[in-house]
Amino acid sequence: MCTGAIPAPPADMKQTIDITWTEMSGGFMGLQGARGSSRRIQTYKSWALDHVMWSQGNMNFCVRWDSNVTVTATMRDQVQVTLQRGIDAWFSALSGYDCFPYSKVNVKVTGWAVRNRATLDWTDDTLVPIYVNMLEEGAPTCPADCSRFRHQDKNYAFAQCPGGPQNRFDQFVWLDMDYDAPNGWDMGAHVNQMGFTNTIAGTGLYHIWLHEFGHSIGFPDYYDWSTWAPGVAAPRCVMNAGAATTVTDWDKWMLKRTWSELLRMNRWP
Repeated sequence: MCTGAIPAPPADMKQTIDITWTEMSGGFMGLQGARGSSRRIQTYKSWALDHVMWSQGNMNFCVRWDSNVTVTATMRDQVQVTLQRGIDAWFSALSGYDCFPYSKVNVKVTGWAVRNRATLDWTDDTLVPIYVNMLEEGAPTCPADCSRFRHQDKNYAFAQCPGGPQNRFDQFVWLDMDYDAPNGWDMGAHVNQMGFTNTIAGTGLYHIWLHEFGHSIGFPDYYDWSTWAPGVAAPRCVMNAGAATTVTDWDKWMLKRTWSELLRMNRWP
């Protein structure tokens, strides 16, 4: 285990990283927009780093296809590749850094949830688990028995997950045809389907999903920054809505700080 001082970020980032860590730790509790004690990153243990460490360098996703747009086999594969690119954009920051044990976090889609099987334009149901008309919050979802969020006990074996533990998922990506109010939590992100799929054929990334995934790491929004840190300019980062359209060096250093802090708390013995 790494010990000693946490590696320092560039000097021009230190103040805003320190302020953000204070918010993540519950230090602004009671101020507008700041988290309460139940979501302090030190005590709530189902953030993305917990998923990665529990899954030994992997991250599994359920695709909640809340759309009537047909999914071709090519699109199915492109969604997984796009999720991998997004995870790489974030977690490449930790490769070789401060005892992080994985050179790459590997992404796998372990379920597609749809309203109608005919929406999926492939016939081999053995390629990936498919869940039809299984609804939660009025939208297709994968089984609760396969959900990491629903089973945060590290000893839970997912024995009731259809197909066994290999089909469990750490997070979902909820792709909603008619959604324009994106959200992200530790259990996954809810974003516009067209916005996301418009990026999958190339090498780009849907910046809104990148932002919402950042919430699963434990990062805040910055709408109330002037209340938390009056007189200090908010950082240029993808987590500061409108300030960046990709994961920036600041975002990566914030992830490094988060890893280093939690590692030194013996979070993952």
